[in-house]
Amino acid sequence: MSTSLGVSPSPRLHSWRRVLPPLARSHRGGELLLGIVGNFQHLPLAPHGAVHGEPHAVVFTAAWHLGGAVFAGIDSVLVRCFAAEQAVGFVRQARNERDDFHVLGIGIQRLIHFNLPNFKFPRICIISYFNKKSTSWVAIKTLSTKDILSIVIYWYTLEMRLISWNINGLRAVHNKGLFLPFIKKEKPDILCLQETKAEQGQAEIDLPEYEEYWNSAKKKGYSGTAIFTKVKPVSISLGFPEKITKKYKLAVDGYGNPNEEGRVVTTEFDSPAGGFFLVNCYTPNAKGDLSRLNLRHKQWDPAFLAYVKELDAKKPVIFCGDLNVAHTEDDLAHPKENEGDHGFTKEERGGIDNIIKAGFVDTFRHFTPKGKGHYTWWSNWSNARARNVGWRIDYFFVSKRLVSKVKKAEILPAVMGSDHCPVSITIEI
Repeated sequence: MSTSLGVSPSPRLHSWRRVLPPLARSHRGGELLLGIVGNFQHLPLAPHGAVHGEPHAVVFTAAWHLGGAVFAGIDSVLVRCFAAEQAVGFVRQARNERDDFHVLGIGIQRLIHFNLPNFKFPRICIISYFNKKSTSWVAIKTLSTKDILSIVIYWYTLEMRLISWNINGLRAVHNKGLFLPFIKKEKPDILCLQETKAEQGQAEIDLPEYEEYWNSAKKKGYSGTAIFTKVKPVSISLGFPEKITKKYKLAVDGYGNPNEEGRVVTTEFDSPAGGFFLVNCYTPNAKGDLSRLNLRHKQWDPAFLAYVKELDAKKPVIFCGDLNVAHTEDDLAHPKENEGDHGFTKEERGGIDNIIKAGFVDTFRHFTPKGKGHYTWWSNWSNARARNVGWRIDYFFVSKRLVSKVKKAEILPAVMGSDHCPVSITIEI
């Protein structure tokens, strides 16, 4: 655990300013233990309309002073009450199970949420205070400040973990008993699936903590995308807007209209930092005989880029999915042998070049600029996965202005069930 410091606060606000700077140096792993503070009886409560003697008011006022004095990034305060003997357990939970409360709205039954006005940055201050009496909410309301033993203040960055996976048939993976254990282990805040090959409700999956948004193909058992999210979006759209579909003549294709194949789901999220769009995409395959390459090169890729640029003009964009192309020679095991084949034509690779020129960043290559062996798809033939003879065709791209907020980009090759493996990013929102 990070180093802690005990202080006896003065009712004068400048004392908070003197206390916090040395505490800030104990930052570790995104968590900052600001300190253990006692003797709150003398805190000034009146300026914020609080009732003297109520612990909630004490905590609220302390957070106000802390945020206003040093950290203008605090936008919210989460308060949890517990007895002194529970302290060790809570600290362990705070370090090991941050997903329980590191996103607004999660774990709200255990935490009281106070909004602090005028703070716009994506931070949360979690304040937990020990008391001598009962942990029930009724008893807490009657406590006076003399019953508070101490207050522990944690500083967290709001992070979300996003995972994208071409699951190649959700029902098949679920029936193998692989899907729910994957969710339990990886704990995504948002999960984007491609090639679901199902409609919502066809697979009996019990994930009550997630909202589900599906875009299924009109053709049964084909294609399809879905987003599972713990955080409810403010808007959802399926497919491309009609004006883009018409402009790029997507309906003119021998295989059918790709906009009716369930290939795009877009969700919009708000956050203190301004929010973002998340686009989940399953790009059409050019086919082994390249019979759909013309659609891919002249219609789909330009339409998709126009769409995400249009979104990017409103809010930053994260888009992910199976883009059905290895961008560079580092992104497949045998580039020379596959040059010109579907998934590695100059036209398809040029589509990714255009995405990058438009200001979007391949998050995995941001952290791992060079190097082979990082693959997300393997053929079912010749024991390719065991020999790691694969392709990297699954991506997370972000708007350039989000790059500094992406803390990690990973490939998860150990996750089985599909011919693809999941990819993920951890991002500060």
